[in-house]
Amino acid sequence: MDAIWNDLRFAVRSLRTSRTFSLVAMLTLAVGIGANTAVFSVVNAILLKPLPYADPDRLVFLTQTAPEGSSPVTSPTKYQFCKERATTVEDLAAFHLGFTNLTDADRPEQVGVAYASAGFFRLFGARFVLGRGFSAADDRPHGDNVAVMSEALWRRRFGADPALLGKTIRLNGHPTTVVGILGGEFDGTAVGGPFAAVDVYLPLQLDMAENANGNFLTAAGRLAPHARVEGARAELQRLGDEFRGMHPSFLRVQDGFGVERAKDVLVGDVRPILLLFTAAVGLVLLIACANVASLLMARATSRAREMAIRMALGADRSRILRQLLTESMLLASIAGSIGVVGGVAAVRAILAIRVAQLPRVGADAANLTVDVRVLLFTVIVSLATGIAFGLLPGWRASRQDGAHALGNDRVGSIAASGGARGILMSAQIAVAVVLLVGALLLIRSLVALRGVAPGFGVQGVLTARMSLSEPRFATTAAVNALIDNALDRVRAVPGVAAAGAACCLPLQDAPMLRVNIVGRRLDGAYHVMAGWRMVSPGYFDVFAIPVVRGRRLTNRDDRGGAPVVLINDAMAHRFWPGSNPLHEHLEIGKGLGPEFADAPREIVGVVADVHDVGLSQPPIPTVYVPLAQLPDPLTALHFHMLPIAWVVRTNTTPIAVASALEQQLQQASGGVPVTHVAPMNAVLARSTAQSDFNTALMTGFAVAAVLLAGTGIFGVVAYSVQQRRHEIAVRVACGAGSGDVRRLIVWGSMRYVLAGALIGLAAAFGATRVLASLLFGVTVHDAASFVAAPVLMTAVALLAVWGPTRQALRVDPAVMLRGD
Repeated sequence: MDAIWNDLRFAVRSLRTSRTFSLVAMLTLAVGIGANTAVFSVVNAILLKPLPYADPDRLVFLTQTAPEGSSPVTSPTKYQFCKERATTVEDLAAFHLGFTNLTDADRPEQVGVAYASAGFFRLFGARFVLGRGFSAADDRPHGDNVAVMSEALWRRRFGADPALLGKTIRLNGHPTTVVGILGGEFDGTAVGGPFAAVDVYLPLQLDMAENANGNFLTAAGRLAPHARVEGARAELQRLGDEFRGMHPSFLRVQDGFGVERAKDVLVGDVRPILLLFTAAVGLVLLIACANVASLLMARATSRAREMAIRMALGADRSRILRQLLTESMLLASIAGSIGVVGGVAAVRAILAIRVAQLPRVGADAANLTVDVRVLLFTVIVSLATGIAFGLLPGWRASRQDGAHALGNDRVGSIAASGGARGILMSAQIAVAVVLLVGALLLIRSLVALRGVAPGFGVQGVLTARMSLSEPRFATTAAVNALIDNALDRVRAVPGVAAAGAACCLPLQDAPMLRVNIVGRRLDGAYHVMAGWRMVSPGYFDVFAIPVVRGRRLTNRDDRGGAPVVLINDAMAHRFWPGSNPLHEHLEIGKGLGPEFADAPREIVGVVADVHDVGLSQPPIPTVYVPLAQLPDPLTALHFHMLPIAWVVRTNTTPIAVASALEQQLQQASGGVPVTHVAPMNAVLARSTAQSDFNTALMTGFAVAAVLLAGTGIFGVVAYSVQQRRHEIAVRVACGAGSGDVRRLIVWGSMRYVLAGALIGLAAAFGATRVLASLLFGVTVHDAASFVAAPVLMTAVALLAVWGPTRQALRVDPAVMLRGD
């Protein structure tokens, strides 16, 4: 113990005497360790932390499988079928999300709501601060109006008043009794998925007599004792075949039932991206280690006599190695302490600013915390880093020839370490080139994505939302009356050029429904699953979506007129290539249940394609139905779950009319809260937020790698020049010119740089394949990226070498040799 303490004290003294070296080395390592800590804190929050629910590893979601992929959605009919027959999954509970208006006081507010079955809270092991969850009686069709409230809403809106339990609040105009207050840990944002932004829970109250087959439910359960996911999947697949036999129109031949672990569903497809970033940030740390190792080997040259004297006084090689490793570990420990604070703070700031849509990180990245797992990771990384960059320099220093060192054999000591430093330099360049190629590919992909014409006008468009889940809006006539009144008011606002309403905005909330073409042969349950948009006549004017053929919707397309529909170009080209689809008829939602029952609709127009699903996805077949012609049950079902979207085109800055828009909509609706008032530019920006985040993070890693590699080269070459001043003086005294000295320094370093760049290009050629799923409009072997990366890295390296080279040219041989 005393020996270790003595080594530590000497390490502190040694680093204190070399303050410039110590500061550079610590900051270099802090960047690498901090970046790794930051990424690990995200991986920890999303992938490693258990879900905050009872027995989370056995929690599963039912899925519907299809060739296009599986999705954690189901219908009331399918849910009830599985609940009655499944043996490998127990305690099945169902829920769906929506919005409700809290109007119990003078401050109306729209809040997120989850309609949940009676077993929901028991399944997830929810803790109640006050009261209880839903009983079977609460959950029966047309049961009592009761609610469970989140602790956050209880504290924010009601001051955590315990007397609220058992009292009545007004939700959607209904007097509703509060029967429970959930604990804060069940806040709806912990998983960032199905329960996000939920403040109120209401009973699901499914009426199974309606035989509804619309996929608007999510169903979760727990694996039965001794059951495994594989066995549950096999059973659900069998149940899917059985269900199809009983209801052939409800499930296609190629579709089926499945089950997935809750964490896999909630994490979604973000796992590969996180693993990619983990590998990338590990490469940054590798560069930092190589950087500091090079500096240590250069520093070891100046300490050669010190080590030789130690050995002459009786220290063996293991003692020297232990002392040098102690110094390395101390450097890494200090750097780790800096990195753990800076890294987590940096990633929280990035996530809060970039709105990356990552699950489980919480609002403003609040769930990214420095817990025991993150601290342990940082400690392990710091210790491993200290060993990694300290072992080779320490081993070389402990193996040096003491006689040569005491004889001040400068050239020999320099030559002995030069080869190893060159290899480390090449390694840094190679890794930096790999990261730089990846960053350039993502940057070019993002540029291509932002260059996609969305198919609709964005400039000058203002959007807003409003929940119409109140009973007074349960009929199409009531909703249409509201739309007519509201749009008349809004159009009268100065600066408004056009106004409309829709079920949803482009690039957001893309509901899909099955569509059949009347009179055409049907091989499966439907002809196509198409995007389904319910719009008012002014919708196409606001977004400047042109009509390719036929006509637009008009105010005459109401309940008194013939049922009509518009389709987009993608659907026209798919089903009527080279022919005219006008006057054909479509059946929308047929076979999904009574709430979707609708008369065949005549195609009266074809509109241009819009990128509704996403800018990176081609336009899908889409149908546009007049809001005024919806069946009442469909109107009630849709606005029970999703708010209506108001859209306005302005002749001025959109935000300038925001206040007037909100005021007119509230007056027209009788005080319904208006939310999410934002320019369409912001909606468009959110649609590329994940690509923005991916590109920003990878670019940050690449920039860090380039800077670390560049500063490392500068430091090593500068240190080398300092150690070789005597050699340079001798060369100049013997007739070497400035060009000879320049070639000696520049070529001696750049040959390692060029070798590293070539190795990096070869490595990047294979490594970039993992980016394929993140790219758009560019291939993984994009020539521009593969040319620009090594050229940029070589230019940075040349700039880093040039400074020490100029220093070498200033060596005065007369002064240097006189010193000998």
